[in-house]
Amino acid sequence: AATVDPEPCTLASFCPLGSSVPQRCPGGRFSNATGLSSADQCSNCPPGSACASASSVPTLCGRGSFAGAYGAAACASCDGGSFQAASGGTACSNCRRGAYCPPPGASASLPCASGRFANTSDLSDGDQCAKCPRGEACAIGSTSPRRCSSGTFGKDEGQSSCAACDPGFAQRG
Repeated sequence: AATVDPEPCTLASFCPLGSSVPQRCPGGRFSNATGLSSADQCSNCPPGSACASASSVPTLCGRGSFAGAYGAAACASCDGGSFQAASGGTACSNCRRGAYCPPPGASASLPCASGRFANTSDLSDGDQCAKCPRGEACAIGSTSPRRCSSGTFGKDEGQSSCAACDPGFAQRG
């Protein structure tokens, strides 16, 4: 059957003069309207979301990813040492002290294991948390070692707590 009346261009596409087939809105742009005549009429995807080619609505970036500017075709994963806890993020936050954020795409800081500590905020692996030195203790998520108090001691590196001195022994903090 011959076409008698042209049809409006479909969602997420545009139809320049003389089109026989709709053209998709390019990646980084979207449209929830019909009848567009140029790619410029497709809207830029807003920060915190991404728009693949032919998107009719933006898709929020998931936790652990972000889109910092208008026009993203895809969300980027947070690098090691950073995280994004919420959906729709426009940037990643530095990992907190006493923790690490593994790549790619951490959605939370993970605490350093007991017996280890981190006084910086850019660690990407738990092995980067420093071992607690002898004579000190580090609870889970420690930002610095805690010196063993009088009457207690820490004989080895990497201890999570100080041990009490046995009867007949003393340690003067």
